[in-house]
Amino acid sequence: MPVTHGLVTRARHRLIHALGGQLAPEPAPPPRDVIGLAIAGGGARSSFEIGAIDYLFSREGITPSVITGTSAGAILAAVIAQYPDRAGQEAAVAELGRLWRTMRDSSDMFTELPWFTKLNEHMPTWRKVMALRHRDARAEQNAQRARTEQSIRAAAGRLADRATDRKRPPDAGDPTPPEHGLSWSVTNVFDTLSTLWEAGRTSTDVDLILGGAQKERAAFTPGPLVKHLTNPNLFSSERAAASGVQLRIATVALESGELRYVTETGEIRDRLDQPVPGEPVVDLVSAIQASCAIPSVFAPVQLGSEHYVDGGARESLPVEVAIEHLGVNRCYAVVASPSGLSPATSFAEKDMLEIVMRAGFGVMTDEIQADEVRRARAAGAVVIQPELDIHDILTVDPGLVRISMDYGWIRAAEVCTGVDAQRHAATTAIIALRREIWAMENTLLRPEGTEGPRAEGAAAAGAAQPTPDLHQLSRLKRQLRDAVLAADPALLPPHADGWWRDWEGHPYELPAPAWLT
Repeated sequence: MPVTHGLVTRARHRLIHALGGQLAPEPAPPPRDVIGLAIAGGGARSSFEIGAIDYLFSREGITPSVITGTSAGAILAAVIAQYPDRAGQEAAVAELGRLWRTMRDSSDMFTELPWFTKLNEHMPTWRKVMALRHRDARAEQNAQRARTEQSIRAAAGRLADRATDRKRPPDAGDPTPPEHGLSWSVTNVFDTLSTLWEAGRTSTDVDLILGGAQKERAAFTPGPLVKHLTNPNLFSSERAAASGVQLRIATVALESGELRYVTETGEIRDRLDQPVPGEPVVDLVSAIQASCAIPSVFAPVQLGSEHYVDGGARESLPVEVAIEHLGVNRCYAVVASPSGLSPATSFAEKDMLEIVMRAGFGVMTDEIQADEVRRARAAGAVVIQPELDIHDILTVDPGLVRISMDYGWIRAAEVCTGVDAQRHAATTAIIALRREIWAMENTLLRPEGTEGPRAEGAAAAGAAQPTPDLHQLSRLKRQLRDAVLAADPALLPPHADGWWRDWEGHPYELPAPAWLT
C-alpha cells in the first residue's frame, strides 16, 4: 500500500509540472519538544521541590535537556543534570530524596559559626537589658507627661482662681512629685540588678562576637548536606560537563551587582547567556556554593574576579534564561515557598533587626518571587508551588521534611492533571492534618531539654492549647486514614495509605504507635 501511494504521488507531481503548475511546499515538521526544568531557591523548603520533581519524572515521564537552578535549587539541578537519560535523572532524584530524609536538624544544612553560637547564648540577656532600657524610657516619658499635665492643671487652676478672685500661691500644685509615683518596687530593683549582673558577665564574649562577625562575614558555614557535593558518588563535575544537559546555576556578583549563570562546564555567563569577557572557567562545586550563599547566612564565594552570593538576590526562579536563550518550549518551574507571608504579631515594640528581617528578607523577597512566578506563567511555564507553609527556610526536621516532600508530589499531581476545587480541598486538608499531627506528636513525645521547632508547632496550632494526650492523637490518625481513603489516589504518592500507621518522623527515639495496639 505505501508503495502504491508513493507511485501515485510522484505521478501527480509530474502531471502538475507538465501543466506548468507549482507544488505546494511540504509542511514543516512539528517542532521538537525541548523540555526544561527550573528549580527555585528555598533553603530547607527544597524538600517540597524534590517531591514535585519526583512526580514529574515518575508520572509525567519528563527528561529535561535544560535544567536551571538557584540556591538550594542549584544543588538539585546540578545533581540531576549529570545524566542525559530518564533512568539516570530519575535515579538522581531518588538519591536526593534519600539524602534529604537523612537530615535530623538544621545543622545538616546550616552549621553555626562560634561567634554566632555565642550571640545566641547571650541574646536573651541582652534583650532583657534592652527591655529594661525601654521600660526606663517609657517611665521617663510617663513622668514628663505627668509633669506637663500637672502644669496645665496648675495653670487652669490659677486662671479659675483669678476668675473668682480667690488667691492662691503661684507655685501651688500636686504636692507629690511625679517621679515618686513610678512603679518601682523591690522586685523591680532586684530584677534590674540581676539582669545587669548577667549582662556584665557576657562582656568577655563581646570581642569574640564582634570579631567573628567582622572576620567571618556570615553566621553559618554550609552543613554536611552541601559537603556531600564533593562525594563523587553523588556529584561529579566531569559527569555534568559530559552529559549533554545544559545547566545554568544562577548567582549574583557583589562587585558588579550583576546576575550571572555558571554553565555545566564552569563558564560564567551574563543574564543574556553570553560569556562574560575575561572570566575563567570556575569549579562547578564552588559555583553551587556561591548560588547557595544567602547574604549574612553564608559567606560570599569568589568565582574568577568577583565575589558571589545567592542568585535569589536577583532571580529566584531562573525560567527566563531557559525559555528565551536555551530554546525550551516546555518548561516546568518548581517553587519552594508559597505566595504571601504568614501574619506577624505587632511590630510596635520590635527591634531594628526584626524590622529588617521582616521587610528585607520577608516582604521584599516575597514580592520578587511573586513577580517571577507571574512572568513564568506568562511565558507558558507549568508552575508548581505550595499553598501551605510547612516550615521556614532554616528549619530542618525529619517529620516536616517528609510532609513537605509528599506535599510537593501532591501539588505537582494537582497542577499537571488540572485538579478541580473539591479534590484540591481534600488533599490540602490531608497535608494540613499531617502538619497538625506532627505538632501534637512533638508536644507529646519530645524529651525534656532537647532542642526542636516547638514554636512552629505552637504557631501552627494558633493560641495556647491544652496539652493533648495519646487518645486525641489516635483520633487524628484515624481521621487521616479515612481522609486518605476518600481522596483521589491519583493525587497521592504510592505510600500514602501508610501515613496513618506510623509517627510522622522526629529526631529522637519513638515508642510503638499506640493506635495500632
